[in-house]
Amino acid sequence: YYPSYNEFYLNCLLISAASSTPLCGQWQYMVDGVTPALGMDAYTLHDQDSVFLYFGYPRHVVLDATSTIAGVPFTTTAQSYDPSTNTYSPAPGLVVGVTQASSTNPWSPTVIATSTSDANGQAIFTVNNPGDYAAGLEEDYYTPATPFSVEAAPTSTPTTTPDQQSSATTGGSSGGGGGGIAPSAPIFNVGAATNFLLAQQGSDGSFGNGLISDWAAIALSSANAPASYRTSLLNYFASHDTDLSSVTDYERHAMTLEALDIDPNPSGDIDKIVQAFDGTQIGNPALVNDDIFAIFPLLAAGFMPSDPIVQKEIAFIESKQSADGSWGSVDLTGAAVQALSLAPDAAGVAPTLARAKAYLLENEDAGYCFGNSSSTSWALQAMSALGGNAPATCLASEQQADGGVGGASQDPQTRLWETAYAVPAALGKTWQSVLHTFSKPSAGMSESSTSLVPATSTLSNLPELAATSTSPLIVPTAASSSPNETAPLDIVATTSTSGTTHFLPHHPAPLSSRTSPNIINDEVLGTSTALQAAVAEAPIHQDDLINIITTFIAS
Repeated sequence: YYPSYNEFYLNCLLISAASSTPLCGQWQYMVDGVTPALGMDAYTLHDQDSVFLYFGYPRHVVLDATSTIAGVPFTTTAQSYDPSTNTYSPAPGLVVGVTQASSTNPWSPTVIATSTSDANGQAIFTVNNPGDYAAGLEEDYYTPATPFSVEAAPTSTPTTTPDQQSSATTGGSSGGGGGGIAPSAPIFNVGAATNFLLAQQGSDGSFGNGLISDWAAIALSSANAPASYRTSLLNYFASHDTDLSSVTDYERHAMTLEALDIDPNPSGDIDKIVQAFDGTQIGNPALVNDDIFAIFPLLAAGFMPSDPIVQKEIAFIESKQSADGSWGSVDLTGAAVQALSLAPDAAGVAPTLARAKAYLLENEDAGYCFGNSSSTSWALQAMSALGGNAPATCLASEQQADGGVGGASQDPQTRLWETAYAVPAALGKTWQSVLHTFSKPSAGMSESSTSLVPATSTLSNLPELAATSTSPLIVPTAASSSPNETAPLDIVATTSTSGTTHFLPHHPAPLSSRTSPNIINDEVLGTSTALQAAVAEAPIHQDDLINIITTFIAS
């Protein structure tokens, strides 16, 4: 009995058939397979309840080895205990953390990095420096702590070439076994990069502008950064929602909301993406980046790979692959691989990905670089999507003492942008793995498709949008013919009628080098009289409106 807590505590039990020594200190209990929120002394049992007493922890983290090498990815697995079978099984959706003991507070370890366990309960980490560490669950305050050690990288010469090593880690057949780590291989410090990003947030909540704020939010979400940045950032988004104009703006921003665990459907971003679909592709037919970046937010917003719009988009992306296996550049190829890997069973995807992988490996140098840091980041994410874990050595070589990527002479916004790209790549995370998923709304498109609904104080409390039978619907027509629309696939900007420049997701070069960016016209949105006539025939329920729109698009 503990007077200070006014409760009883089961300390020791002796199970003589199992041991001659009592087990003390870690007794747990479950009732009908559920762990109650009350101690045993306060829980009331009922007839037919099944009670399990067990010694240990209800959840823990196991590692694939008790020691690892600095700079080499290793796998942790979150597990939950099932007393009915006396076994632990994988536990998805838990935050796994790598910690070190604190010299000032033994009950509060220093958290080095965190990652959410996947469907198999696994989370992958790369620890930068040799030393003693532990792994645990954030939800359980990192108790129990599973200890492990990190040893310095060996100085032996690798037994495989960089291309062979990458093939081996991504499931290829050309890799040799047993390769070492090159001497003095730099290690990317995710914690320092995260702190660098957080330090760049302005007083208005942004990270400079809407574009870079989106990418910074995705990066911080991938690193499970402290949530202190969220409120002011969301307020910035709410007050700048009219800055979004091109379909790629809506795609990128929808991804940002999903990374922040905010449903993008009420904001109208998903509507804007769907409205830009012409029955074959989204946005400008001369471009493919607006199709690639549509896949991520749509699938996270409740669409399925079997939905017609997704199937058509996958087919269109496949059709734009060049003979060399690329989509015109390393970075866009990395993005396309991430998108196509989300529909592995779609027709033609497997050979398309195989050609893309071969192209990426051909463009990988001895330092695991794929060109500039931005291209390298997207290529590393593509390798993760293909099942491998290419080292972030190249990104580490670009990281400076302040944690940011790129030299001090570079434009600060460019450094922030490149660092935002690098964080999820160094963690071995694809964009889709960072996004939270939501259900597709039962209602149709938004009442107005010409602008976003005015935001309230934050994006998390946007009002639900409703479609009515009397509202004019705007759907995309063919884009206007312009010489500028024949620009190559490395289009980096679009301009609205007001003259404001909006950057697309594609990032082939640092901002500082973009003195004369390629410009394309905005898509032309016109009112479809055929669709309006169909809607005007009779009052229509919101669910029926979806069928009309789907039928119209399919025709």
